[in-house]
Amino acid sequence: TVKESSGINAEYGGNREHGYANQSVSIDQQTYYIRGGNIIVSHHTTYSNTRETNEKGDYVLDVYLSNAGRAFGELYTDNGESLDTISHDLFLYVKFNASMEHLRSEVTLRFPGHDNTNRIQEINIRGLTNHTGSVKVNNSPDNWTNFTFQDGVLCVKSLALPIVEAFMISFT
Repeated sequence: TVKESSGINAEYGGNREHGYANQSVSIDQQTYYIRGGNIIVSHHTTYSNTRETNEKGDYVLDVYLSNAGRAFGELYTDNGESLDTISHDLFLYVKFNASMEHLRSEVTLRFPGHDNTNRIQEINIRGLTNHTGSVKVNNSPDNWTNFTFQDGVLCVKSLALPIVEAFMISFT
């Protein structure tokens, strides 16, 4: 079981096709079943309303690799207020894909009407079969030092990657 800053307790067993996460809530605990092959995007910090969370709430990516060692996810966000955001180009759409060696983002639709200043602060990748000793961000010649690897889970912290810019994280 891994305790993360996002408030999620995640357990990811030997069969990477199925994992589950418990997220603390004020009254109870709810169990989330997550199928391997998915990337879950959540807010690092949440606020009292959707608009404030969308404007100030940086992101955490939780990656659950499949048995084939791949995962995919998407993020759609808008300002939380306007109607017809798609027809008025007031949104952001980002695709994520991961393998045993890297995690990439692709900003497929970003329109000037939606100015998102949020950042990805943390990434957790579950289901890695090889020990990770090196992490590189955006092909930098320098290794990223703020990461841990334990029991097949790579946790990369303090990233501050702008959500509106494509990125690549490689790990070996």
